[in-house]
Amino acid sequence: SVDVDGATVSVSGTSFADTAVVNGTTYYYVVSASNGIAEGNRSAEASATPKAYQESGGRVSMEAENGNLGSRWSTTANASASNGALIEVIPTYNNIGTTPDGESGEFVASYDFNVATAGNYRFWFRIFGPTADDDSFLWRIDRSNWVMENGRIGTGAWFSLDSVSLDSLAAGSHVLCDKPLGATI
Repeated sequence: SVDVDGATVSVSGTSFADTAVVNGTTYYYVVSASNGIAEGNRSAEASATPKAYQESGGRVSMEAENGNLGSRWSTTANASASNGALIEVIPTYNNIGTTPDGESGEFVASYDFNVATAGNYRFWFRIFGPTADDDSFLWRIDRSNWVMENGRIGTGAWFSLDSVSLDSLAAGSHVLCDKPLGATI
């Protein structure tokens, strides 16, 4: 069994994946073995703090579904997507204009990340937009101007772009924000 923050979870086998975690929250784990009659000694406590991003070799990568998603976004399982899931705007909130309805938490998907080395970066993303009606979104780094992405049709195709907000990105903490106009990312 595994004790996860005070709650016991029964596990069969030799591995356990905690899939109900929130990025940035620290979780504590203790493991013990049981044969159905008696329980063995408990392990030392271990902790982990999941992050929405991974930095390696000057590249920062993150999964769309691991961000702080506002109430206008939903997560959908998709075997073709990276990590088996993608985010999309709830159809009721699709907007075909060039500006979003608002900037409060319900409208955005945000991703906190750190850059170890200052430099020029590019924004790469995959989009599941089979038609021009479902491919648009806005993005920005920190509090820079919003950049509109439109006309990126493709199911699982990678796109890359540059922006003034990505040139000379300082080392340290940053926030990537997306706002829906009808995209599936």
